[in-house]
Amino acid sequence: MLDGLHRRGVLGFVLPRLFIDGNGYAKVRRRLAERFATLHVTALPDKAFKADVEVALLIATDPVPHDLCHIVMRKVNDTSDDWRKFELQHHVSTEYITDLPASDIERSLPIPDLPDVWGFLADYPTLGEHATFRRGLEWNEPLTKNHIETGNRAKFVKKNREEGYMKGVAPRATFNVFQVPDMSYLSVKPKHQRVSAWKHDWGKPKAILNKSARSRGPWRLAAFPDIEGVTCYQTFTGVWPKSERFDEWTLSAVLNSPVANAFVAAREGKTDVTIDTLRSIPVPRFTEVEAGRLRQLIGQYQKGTGSPLYGGEPGIVLERLLKEIDATVLSAYKMPPILERRLLDFFRGHERSTSHAFTEYFPADCGVYFSLLDYLSPEFASATIGELLKRAENH
Repeated sequence: MLDGLHRRGVLGFVLPRLFIDGNGYAKVRRRLAERFATLHVTALPDKAFKADVEVALLIATDPVPHDLCHIVMRKVNDTSDDWRKFELQHHVSTEYITDLPASDIERSLPIPDLPDVWGFLADYPTLGEHATFRRGLEWNEPLTKNHIETGNRAKFVKKNREEGYMKGVAPRATFNVFQVPDMSYLSVKPKHQRVSAWKHDWGKPKAILNKSARSRGPWRLAAFPDIEGVTCYQTFTGVWPKSERFDEWTLSAVLNSPVANAFVAAREGKTDVTIDTLRSIPVPRFTEVEAGRLRQLIGQYQKGTGSPLYGGEPGIVLERLLKEIDATVLSAYKMPPILERRLLDFFRGHERSTSHAFTEYFPADCGVYFSLLDYLSPEFASATIGELLKRAENH
């Protein structure tokens, strides 16, 4: 088929979203990049064909000799307004144009969301260099069949400690960012296991996060630091530090951060979060002071979310603590303020996985660029026009 369309000079396809960066399409991407000098790819949401699958439109042109392939990557966001603009006017939400060799395209096609941010972070080390990732326990009998309980849950999950069972995050457990969920006891008996996940070193500290995306928007991840050493079900992922640069606290801070969430949202579909993508998340180098501050802030935040009182003043305090955690992580990336603002504005209007209100990082009409750390500082608050006018009135 490729040869016949090659002679006509144009190739057009509707493909699964995985064509953009899925390993299964790597050879196809390379063949296309070697044969055609120009590739136009438009990523569409699942509402494009009223099906529970995201697709990409591919148009390949210019079958001429070339060294670099001209890539035009477009994306239509998964919102009603953005989809209507595309339907009526063919308006795309984001567009990114670049020239790449076939070897780069084989690995993945470029992502249109926040290209300047990823370009700045391109030389940073990745999470896979400093952490090990493992899916949780998978048992040899299903918990449900055709959405109906099989009765096996009672065999594999216990409320109280028993021999052959380990404390862990059970199926259907839910938690928000940094919050430790209620624990159950999960079977680690060899006779119950389908794969060897039970052999992993669950007793060591690590971060634990969700395997499925927490939302269709950019806030995809929720992680917590596991200081006790617990296991988890296969719908969760354990992340162990393998270098002195990270521990369970800093790992969870990076995974919950705007950088990690935007990175995943730009590269994944709406459902699972793959380990390959998690490994590729760029990470900063924390100073001892920054790492210590993160442990302190996360501890305060966890203590606050353990209270039944949300909303009102307690909710404001929790929101402030969470933003200070984000600001500390972002400060370690050392991005220029304008790039940091583009990253944070990417989340505007989207709900985060918190048990309290979480508002925008910056006012929509703020046209001056500051780092989030500076914006939250007492010095910045005391230097605002409102505060200066109050001082003038008092004198």
